[in-house]
Amino acid sequence: MKRIIYTALILLWVTGCSKNEMQSYEGPSYMEFNASSDFAYRYSFIDKPLSTTRDTLFIPVYLTGELSDRDRYFNMKQVEDKMQVEIIDEFGTITGYRDSLLPQAEVNVHYLAPSRDEMVIPAQKTYALVSLIILRDSSLIRKEVSIRFRLEPEDPELIGGEEKRMETVYRITDLLTPPYYW
Repeated sequence: MKRIIYTALILLWVTGCSKNEMQSYEGPSYMEFNASSDFAYRYSFIDKPLSTTRDTLFIPVYLTGELSDRDRYFNMKQVEDKMQVEIIDEFGTITGYRDSLLPQAEVNVHYLAPSRDEMVIPAQKTYALVSLIILRDSSLIRKEVSIRFRLEPEDPELIGGEEKRMETVYRITDLLTPPYYW
């Protein structure tokens, strides 16, 4: 009985140990933001001293696929930010949804446009950080404004990633804001 068990173990050891090469990703390289566009990053100046007139947020852009020996360029274009609002009848029943346009952030009023020099994923890197300088405008005391950026690959080797991660949303205000989990 022991002889059969030992023979079986030796057979398993000899046939079970084979060297496999690790397979790497093959296909186009794609880029995307790190969070889904369903999620909005919130920033408020409320806890900053009144002397604070600007701040910098860093927007990460990620690359998946083969590394390249050259820089890869992309663009970030501001697009309208809409929110789904429930349509409720007189009995309190939700009868549908409609798009509601959120107040849009204005360039040079609420933020400075990111530099074109930062919209590049350097050679042999898988990410870039784009600085978004936000400005403390007096209108933010009364409202929250939205900045929604959409990624646009400019490099012929790059394609867009998952659709929900092609856009990112930032909401800027000078008011108290509810936590994201409310």
